Amino acid sequence: MKTSQRYVLGAVVAVLVSGVLPCVAGDADWISEELAKPVLDAGAGRSSWRAVLAEVERVDAACDAAWRRMKTREELQQYGKNLRSRMIRAMGGFPSERCPLNARTVAVRKRDGYTVENVLFESWPGVHVSANLYLPDATRFPPPHPCVLISCGHSGEGKSAPNYGRGGVMSARAGIAALVVDPFAQGERVQDRRKNPALNWDEHNRIGSLAVLLGGGFPRFRVWDAMRALDYLETRPDIDAKALGCMGNSGGGNVTAFLQAVDPRLAATAPAGYICSFARAAEKASIGPGDACQNIFGQLSFGLNHASFCLMSAPLPVRVQAYRGDIVFPFDGTRHTVELAEGVMKRFGWGDRFGMTDMEGGHLWYEGSRASSIDWMKRWLRGDAAALARTTEEYRALNKDFDKKTSDCGPGKSDGSSCGGGGVLSLPGERTVYDVMRDDLKAAVSARKGKVTSADVRRIAGIAEPGAVPLRRIEISEETRGGVRIVREAYVRPDGLKLPAVVFIPAKISGAPVIALNAASRKNSAEAVAKYVAAGRPVMSIDLTGTGEIGLYGRKIGASYYGRKGRDEELSVLLYALGQSLVGRQAAELQEVALDLKRRFGASPDVFTRGRMAVAAAHAFAVNRGLFGKVEFVNPPPSWAESVRKALDTPMAICVNGALLSYDWTELALVGSSPK
Repeated sequence: MKTSQRYVLGAVVAVLVSGVLPCVAGDADWISEELAKPVLDAGAGRSSWRAVLAEVERVDAACDAAWRRMKTREELQQYGKNLRSRMIRAMGGFPSERCPLNARTVAVRKRDGYTVENVLFESWPGVHVSANLYLPDATRFPPPHPCVLISCGHSGEGKSAPNYGRGGVMSARAGIAALVVDPFAQGERVQDRRKNPALNWDEHNRIGSLAVLLGGGFPRFRVWDAMRALDYLETRPDIDAKALGCMGNSGGGNVTAFLQAVDPRLAATAPAGYICSFARAAEKASIGPGDACQNIFGQLSFGLNHASFCLMSAPLPVRVQAYRGDIVFPFDGTRHTVELAEGVMKRFGWGDRFGMTDMEGGHLWYEGSRASSIDWMKRWLRGDAAALARTTEEYRALNKDFDKKTSDCGPGKSDGSSCGGGGVLSLPGERTVYDVMRDDLKAAVSARKGKVTSADVRRIAGIAEPGAVPLRRIEISEETRGGVRIVREAYVRPDGLKLPAVVFIPAKISGAPVIALNAASRKNSAEAVAKYVAAGRPVMSIDLTGTGEIGLYGRKIGASYYGRKGRDEELSVLLYALGQSLVGRQAAELQEVALDLKRRFGASPDVFTRGRMAVAAAHAFAVNRGLFGKVEFVNPPPSWAESVRKALDTPMAICVNGALLSYDWTELALVGSSPK
C-alpha cells in the first residue's frame, strides 16, 4: 500500500496529513468487482455530454433569436454595445492603463516588392510581443499605408509559418501593410521555461485554467495583445491609423472575431476558419468547443455567440472565410450563422458590408482565402470598389497555383526572428503571462474584504440551493453478497441525466452512511468502501455529472479534449460557456444525494474522495455545514493559489471562475464555521 496524502474537513478546521488507508483483507477485491459492474446501459457513457449539449443548443438558439428580433438600427447597435460591455467584463477586463510599448525595430530586410521589419513591443510590462511588419514598396504605394493585423492560428512557427508569412507578402504587394504577430506559446513567444515546453494549444489551456480562477481567461490575454498591436500601428507615421483591418485563420480567425467585437478602431475584418455555430461546433467538431483561446465565461448565457461576433459592431464590414470540409468548425454551422448575419445586415441596408468566401477543402488558410481577405481590405481600407470583382470560383482557382516551397512566404524563421533566435524568454528581464497572473493573484488576495460566507461560495461556484435541482431516485437491481445488500440505483436529474450509484448496506448498520467519489471509476474507491462496509457503515459510490460511467468524452470513446487528462475537461468548457462550473454542478448534486441518504439512514453522511473530486466535495461541505459529518480527501489537487504561483497544469474541471478573488478551495473548511 502506498502512502497517500489525506485531507480531512471536520467541524471547524482542515488538516493535511500523510497516512495509509487501511482495508479489510479480501473485501476490496469483491467490492471492486461489484463497483466495476455497470449500473446503466451501454449507451450511458456520453450521457453527461449529451445533457449539457442540449442546454448549449437551447441557449445558443436563444442568442440567434435575439438578433432576429431587432427592429431598428439603433436597437441593434445598442444591443451590440451592451454585449460588448458584458463580453469585456466576462473576459476579466483590460488593464486600466496601457503600459509603454517600448517598441523597437530589430532589423529591416528589403525583399522583392516589399520590406519586412522585425519588431518588438510590450503588451504588458516586461512581456514582449514579437512581430513582423510587412511594408509595401513606397515608390508604388506612397505612405501612409492602410494596414491589416494578421493573427496566427495554432502553428508552432507562429508568424514564420508559411501561410501567415504568405499573407503578409500578399498584403504588402497589394499596397496594404501587414503586421503578423506571434501569439502566446507560438513562434518566438513560448512562455513555458521547462526544457521541453508544452505544445501551443496545451499551453493555451494551461494558461486558460489559471486565468479562469482569477476571473479572466485566455481570451483576455490574446485580445489585449491584438489591441496593443493596433496601439503600435497607431504610433507609426507610415501607417494610416484610420484604415486598420484584421484577418487570420483558425485561432487567428477567433482573435479577429473577438477583436472586431471590442475594438472600434477596426475598419474591416476577414475572420477565416472560425465563424460557425457554437452549438454545432460543440456537437460535430473534431475538437469540440475549442481550446482556452475561444471560450468566455457565460458567453451564451448573456447572448454572445458566433452571430454576435459578426453583428455587435455593425455596420463593420466583415467577410467570413470558410471551408466546406472543415472538421474543426463544421461548414453547416458556418452556413447557419452566415445566413443569419447576412439576413440581419441586409434587412438594415448593410448587405454590401457582409459576405462569405468558401473553399472546398479542410481547415487551412488557402491562397484564395487570403486573396479574398485582401480584396476585402482593399475595398474597405482603400475605398477600391473594383476590388470585389472576383467570384468565389476565381478565388478557389488560385489555390492550385500556390506551393509553399516555391511561393514567396516571407523571410522564414531565421530572417523573421525579432529575438536573435532565442525567443522572448532570452530577452533580459523578460516576464511571462504566468508572471502577470502571479501579480493578479497577489492583488486579488490583498483586495479581499472580510470573511467569505457560504452564501458567497454558493453564488460564486453556482451551486443551486437545496431542492432547486431535485434528484429522483430509482432502483435498478438488488442482490446480497457476503451478508451485504448491494443496491444498484440512479438519481435522475430534471434534465433526464441519470447519476448511477452502487450502495453497500451491511446486515447490521453501526455508523453513519458514507458517500465515495472518484472522477475516473467507482472501483478506484474499493479499498475505502471495503473499510467502511467492514465497520458496519452503509456506503454509496456514485458517479456525478461528468464522472465514471457517465463521463465519456463527447467525440468518441478513448479520445480526449486536446489531449488533456480527465474526460470531463470538454464538459467543463461547455458549462463554462453557459456561465456554470462543473464544480458547482457536482456540489449541488452531492448535497441532494446527502439529503436523501440522511433521510434513508437517519444520520449525516461522511464523504470520501480520491483525486480531483475533492474540490466539488469541499464546496458542498462549505455551503451545507450541517448536512455532512466529515469530508476526507486522498491525493487531492493542490490549492488554486499554489497552482497559479507554480504555473501548474490545472484541470478546467476543478476551476471556478473568479473564485481566487474571494477564496481558495483549500480554505473552504473554515467557511461558515464559528470562531474558537
